Amino acid sequence: MSKKRLSKGEKLERGASWVIGVILLAIILVVVIFFVRQKLYGPVFKYKGYQVTKVMPKGTSAVIYSLRAPIRIYASTKTYHINLYNDPRKLKDIEVENTTREVLLDPKPKHVYLTFDPELPNQGYVGLATTEIARILGYNGVFQLPVSGAVTKKVAGLENKTVTCNDSDENNLVIEFRYANETKIFVDEHYWRCVIVQGTNKDELLRAADKTILTLLGI
Repeated sequence: MSKKRLSKGEKLERGASWVIGVILLAIILVVVIFFVRQKLYGPVFKYKGYQVTKVMPKGTSAVIYSLRAPIRIYASTKTYHINLYNDPRKLKDIEVENTTREVLLDPKPKHVYLTFDPELPNQGYVGLATTEIARILGYNGVFQLPVSGAVTKKVAGLENKTVTCNDSDENNLVIEFRYANETKIFVDEHYWRCVIVQGTNKDELLRAADKTILTLLGI
């Protein structure tokens, strides 16, 4: 039995149907990819003119806000991706003393000490806060400064260096992490090269650390 020959019009109609099917499939794939990417990378928004992407790493419940910004530090401008634990738009309520950035950066410190009371509760969160700032200030970070961890008092079984605001001077910047009844960042009233980063609890301490990073970067 011979096959029916298709007319030119029928061939065009079938060809058009195939093209439409491919286009629809492509649209479906784009939509699927979009929603998959939203789960991984989330929405992108602007904060003070800088692009921020909400990132949700696979296999975790963590959320990171990745801020992309050209930063001018010590006469050099480079573009960095800065990761924060909190949405920068929700950090505006944290009080920062006006002179904090100047104290942190001018003159350029020869060494930075990140210190805290070794008996503070929720040590893991305190460690996250200090590590977050160390990533920005340290040799592999934006400022490329020598950074050391320390404690404010000696405790049996710990061999960490003891550093307090009393050890700060023109060459040695001390940043102390504390819990207090208010979340804020300020310069110690007795020692001009010592900055206090404090929060009312573990989550607020991380918020204060994020705010300190934005302060360092002038954002």
